[in-house]
Amino acid sequence: GNEAVIINSIEKDKYTLIPIFTDVALSAGAGTCPPDIEFASGYSYMLTDRIRSVGAQPDCIVEALITGSSMEPTIMDRSPIRIDTSKADESIREGKIYAFSVNGELKVKRLLKTATGDIIIRSDNEMYQDEIMNRKDFEQLITVIGWVFDWPPNEKW
Repeated sequence: GNEAVIINSIEKDKYTLIPIFTDVALSAGAGTCPPDIEFASGYSYMLTDRIRSVGAQPDCIVEALITGSSMEPTIMDRSPIRIDTSKADESIREGKIYAFSVNGELKVKRLLKTATGDIIIRSDNEMYQDEIMNRKDFEQLITVIGWVFDWPPNEKW
C-alpha cells in the first residue's frame, strides 16, 4: 500500500545520493559542485546529517576509489573515499586530506603550507617523501577536486 511511498519520501530527505566516479572522470572535471552526474559509474548513499555534521556540503559530494598505498595506514588501497567538491576553491586548510588531479591522474594527499607559502604534499605512508611545490607551480599543475572527508575503517580480517 501507501506505506512504502511514505517511507521512501522520508528516506530520500534523510540520505544524500552520491555519484561514484572513476578517477579519470573525476580528473576530467566531474569533481565540480554540484557534480556532473552524466559521467557517474554508479551511486552510493550517506546520511545527510552525517555529511553536514563534519562541515561538508551534501549537494557537492562525490565518491571515488583510492588506489595505491601512499595514504596507508589512514586510508587503505582500493578504499572508496568521499570528497566535498565545494572545498576545492577555498584556501588550503592545514593538514587536511585533499583529492586533486595531476595530469589527469587522481591523487589523494595531505596538503600543508610552509611559512613562505609553498605547498607541502604529504603522504601518510612514511615510505613516501614529502613533495614541496611553490604556490605558482601548484596552481598551474594541480587541480584540487576537493576535501576528502570520509573513508571506510581500515581494519582487515
